[in-house]
Amino acid sequence: MQYYEPNFIDEALVLLDRFGTSAHVLAGGTRLRFALRRGVSADAALINLKRIADLGRIEDTASDLWIGPLVTAAALRRHVLVGKHAPLLATTAASLGAAQLQTVATIGGNIVSADPAADLVPALIAYSADAEILIAGDRARVETVENIVSKRPALHERELLGRIRVPIAPHRASYQKMTTRRGLEMALVSVAVSCRMDGEVVADARVALAGAAPSVVRARGAERALIGSRLSSEVAQAAGERAAADADPLTDARASAAYRRALVATLTQRAVMEL
Repeated sequence: MQYYEPNFIDEALVLLDRFGTSAHVLAGGTRLRFALRRGVSADAALINLKRIADLGRIEDTASDLWIGPLVTAAALRRHVLVGKHAPLLATTAASLGAAQLQTVATIGGNIVSADPAADLVPALIAYSADAEILIAGDRARVETVENIVSKRPALHERELLGRIRVPIAPHRASYQKMTTRRGLEMALVSVAVSCRMDGEVVADARVALAGAAPSVVRARGAERALIGSRLSSEVAQAAGERAAADADPLTDARASAAYRRALVATLTQRAVMEL
């Protein structure tokens, strides 16, 4: 295996273009290390992005919060701009496993892994976040995080995730998560809810579910139950029921589909009641 540590984005893109499917990108490495243990070909290339400062920054403008894909969960949890503009993202980052994991797990890795139970993705979808997709010799394109995580793979070879953009807007937001062992596992189910209010009425709503479908998804029926309503226990219950109907959970060693669907209803109801 060949090992590279590019200093600039353009260098990384050239390497990705050169090695194609033989390239392995290292950000936090929480998932790549398991792939490497299974063995790689002798002509494979490991491209460590840690020296690329532009990918590790958090910045804001008047309208947007910009987060580099190398930003760790620990940094998201404590950064003043995240707390100011996207507090739900700080909350989800704080729930991402043990403290040791938070220091290495990156927001970019959480997106690109496209794991159906990814911790940070529900908050990003609830905030209508999008991200730059970079490729050598071509202009960057922008895709919603919702669209990126719906694909397998999330990125094609030669593509690199760029900055994540979170629009700055006043929201009420809440997050609920259930695991089997607190702090040690990804969610069985998690729910992120974000509502834009017009006085006491919900003008717009986003409800994102993790662990409830083959990818992190929006619960559009739950969103419709919220929009135009005044928040109440009855509206929260209706949103939970609609979210459960929207879910398409799988049965695995940790939980049955029926249990996950019930969790979706309960956690959505709790999240709405916290708004």
